[in-house]
Amino acid sequence: MAFSVVLMINSINETAKLTGVVRVSGIESEARAADFTINPVSGSIDPYDYIGQSVTIDYVDGGTARIFTGIVHLPAYDITTGLLSFICTDSLQETVELIDKPAVDALLPGYWDKAVFNEPEENWSYAQQIMSTYPGSFDKDANGNTRITDWLPKLTQDLTFTDSTILHDSLSVSLSERRSITNSIKINFSNRYQRQWQREVLGSWDLGISWADYLANTIELPTKEMVNQAASGWTIKSVTFTDLPPSGSYGSNNWLLSEYAKSLCQGTIMTLAKRWLQNVTDIHTITIASAASISQHGLLEVEQNHTLSAESDPDFTKFDEYKPPVGTEVETRNWLNLDVDAPDNALNTAMNLAKTRILASHRNNKISFKCALNPLLDMDKTVRVNHTKAQAKGKVSALVHEIDLIEGTAISTCEIAVYLPNIASQTNDALTTPASPHVNPTGLTNSLPIMTSHIGNQDGAPVDDPTWNGWIGNYDFWNGTPPAPEFYDTRFSFEIAEATETDAIEFNGTTSYNVAIPQNELVIIK
Repeated sequence: MAFSVVLMINSINETAKLTGVVRVSGIESEARAADFTINPVSGSIDPYDYIGQSVTIDYVDGGTARIFTGIVHLPAYDITTGLLSFICTDSLQETVELIDKPAVDALLPGYWDKAVFNEPEENWSYAQQIMSTYPGSFDKDANGNTRITDWLPKLTQDLTFTDSTILHDSLSVSLSERRSITNSIKINFSNRYQRQWQREVLGSWDLGISWADYLANTIELPTKEMVNQAASGWTIKSVTFTDLPPSGSYGSNNWLLSEYAKSLCQGTIMTLAKRWLQNVTDIHTITIASAASISQHGLLEVEQNHTLSAESDPDFTKFDEYKPPVGTEVETRNWLNLDVDAPDNALNTAMNLAKTRILASHRNNKISFKCALNPLLDMDKTVRVNHTKAQAKGKVSALVHEIDLIEGTAISTCEIAVYLPNIASQTNDALTTPASPHVNPTGLTNSLPIMTSHIGNQDGAPVDDPTWNGWIGNYDFWNGTPPAPEFYDTRFSFEIAEATETDAIEFNGTTSYNVAIPQNELVIIK
């Protein structure tokens, strides 16, 4: 036996105790495992003491190459044979669990968002969620170092295996089932948020006659409080009044400004404001598809449904006292603020998840073979098979090194993943974030209705109309002729058009992207 193995447990060389088979196995994106058996020396044995102890396995054949670094996961003692077996792991999951989430984010490529994934309870699940948005694998190398390896094979292979290096009758090809392929994913993404509205309306009223004319035939006048009360339901931003003039002679009449008269007005200019919320949903319909695969296999579509909901601000509509507007003045005196969680990361997460799912389903085509143990084989390697029965190139997806110390054999079993179908001239669209389909409203109210004076208790006065805006009062004295004139219900009022922008509203956007399936070599020859 030209080769040998070096086993170190807790930095102690246990090679001489090895017996049977030493096996090291790995699958991309999973922890590497090793199992072996030793024949311990006679005496008291406590298998439990081995748990968590460090383990390294080196393969020696002309040179020394590390094929495993990890820890003891489970020791098992056989009372009958007196042999102690070990199952070991490179503790990939534990490595991730022992760091915090920001460290996981720094370690891994890809995306994560609460709108796409459930909040994980542990870091390993979080890491797997992130990696599900990236076309690559996360694992450890033979020295125990974490690494990211793209699924896309390298342009130039790391290793080539031929008829002379592949063991007889060990080469096999396994193609993916049609129903395991996904070539189109329809993403239904709802982004729910609120429009925060602030509308301000400006208006004025003026009695419209000189004070001398007023004194010649006096009219009821509104109090300032009546004007303020007319703004019920709105917040007063500003209000100014045209006071009654000071005491004096006006025309042929004398005027005394009493304390009560000071509470009256003959005109006003006011700006009122109101806030409210409007529920909005942006609905993105996004199709991620591979036209090449659809042409080969037919449409094999699934859906992804995701919802992002922004937390509402309960204090926004608390508006007893005026507050300056926030957001954008979309039209004169109409401000709109979108209380929305930025959806870009959620959209990018959803789209990259879909693209990765499509790519993953197209690399379930596996070529496997056995060869004399080659310690250079690993999950980060691109391997080409150049055999008289098949030519193929792909990334290693699974690997087993098996050393039989009794039979004196050392064999590697290698599996590579190959992308199919191999169709030229595919378009690979960049996954740019879709823009919001939201559209700002137009034709918005920004002023109070025209307010005039309607005076009753005079000949020819029209019938009182409840829809009048402004001051509705009466002459103090009537000197007309029968029949009795129309006498009005005294009031200051105006009717502001109800906001129509209160009902929930939806905006729809449609986007599509094409995914190119990488062109890998796979030729089968009879």
